[in-house]
Amino acid sequence: MDCPYCGKDMKYGKIYGVNGKGAFWLPGDSIPFHIVTHKNIDKSNGVALAKTTVGFIVTDNAVGYHCIGCKKIIIDVEEYIK
Repeated sequence: MDCPYCGKDMKYGKIYGVNGKGAFWLPGDSIPFHIVTHKNIDKSNGVALAKTTVGFIVTDNAVGYHCIGCKKIIIDVEEYIK
């Protein structure tokens, strides 16, 4: 997928919630860790989506495409609307 902002290629990944303390994005089909820390997110080439992203994963994931060039994540919400 091409970024609608800068035209560069975007990476497929998933967004995970952390028990009310933020969220993070992981590339591809990476397997998320049980205990979430900024160190674990960085090791997996992920992106923390909040300053406080520490805890346990408790929510389902959503697909998101990350642009390394302009630091944006695109989520197609249509597939999640019921």
